[in-house]
Amino acid sequence: MRKVLGLMVSVVLLVSLMSVLACDKGKAKGGDALVGTWAMIDSPDKKVTISKEGEQYFYEGSQPKAPANKVDENTLIVPMGPVEVTVKLDPSTGILTVSFMSETYQYKKA
Repeated sequence: MRKVLGLMVSVVLLVSLMSVLACDKGKAKGGDALVGTWAMIDSPDKKVTISKEGEQYFYEGSQPKAPANKVDENTLIVPMGPVEVTVKLDPSTGILTVSFMSETYQYKKA
């Protein structure tokens, strides 16, 4: 009886551990969908990079690396002096749209 009880406890612990790990992986993947290097669809040699250090996001394109404010899971706002850059990912298409001063550019993950 002790062997059966010990086996059952081991199985429950294993299943619990697997569930916790699966949840953590899902959060990291979903929360960091913006992070990476992105190539402009019309000019693949032009790239932007989104990185994350701790909870702080950073955006780097034609300008040096700048802090970005996360609005929601798929949107960042990057204040650059008087100009505000909006970075928005469409998860259904995988297209990242960067908008500022009435200009819009589209990127795919490189």
